[in-house]
Amino acid sequence: MDIDLSKPLPDEVVFILQAKAYEFQKDGVEKIVAAEIEDYLRNVVWRNKIAITFCDMIDDIMSLQFSTIFEYLQAKVIKEAETKNLADFQSLIMK
Repeated sequence: MDIDLSKPLPDEVVFILQAKAYEFQKDGVEKIVAAEIEDYLRNVVWRNKIAITFCDMIDDIMSLQFSTIFEYLQAKVIKEAETKNLADFQSLIMK
């Protein structure tokens, strides 16, 4: 069964994403959520794909290591920070 990546993910896949986030939380990574895992997969792993089989999708999710998604999230934060002004960080600077 091919899943169209231009559409929202089926409930079964969302459940697997939530299970993976829970797995990370059990390993001590409390701040990761399913939406961040989906964001990584859509923007990196599945970026050039239009559709993917259900089995390949599940394999991509379950084989994901936290270190990989951490590097992605770290780069994403740095990229977002580049578009901000110093004033946007004033509350952090003043602490």
